[in-house]
Amino acid sequence: MGFRWSRLGIFVGGMAAATVGYRALRSKEAKKAATVITSAVLREKDNIMKEVTEIREDCSDIYADALDRNERLAEEKIIEDAEKAEKRAAREAEEKAAEACAEA
Repeated sequence: MGFRWSRLGIFVGGMAAATVGYRALRSKEAKKAATVITSAVLREKDNIMKEVTEIREDCSDIYADALDRNERLAEEKIIEDAEKAEKRAAREAEEKAAEACAEA
């Protein structure tokens, strides 16, 4: 098999492209563009972190309100259960009194 000039051409072309790319990235304009892009990303990061903090605070408020509501509902249920027990006891006492009167 003979030497393939096409492979050598591809290799040399790749090296030339890498050299041009390297020099382009090392230029002042490329550094300036990278600086502008990086500063924009950092500003957005700060804005996003502020939003995340606000969302966390809102979630904490919602959680605390839900806990309070559950406690209130539990207290109301205890009161309702106590009232039902009182009514049941009064009804049973009336029934016993009626039975006692009927027997007498």
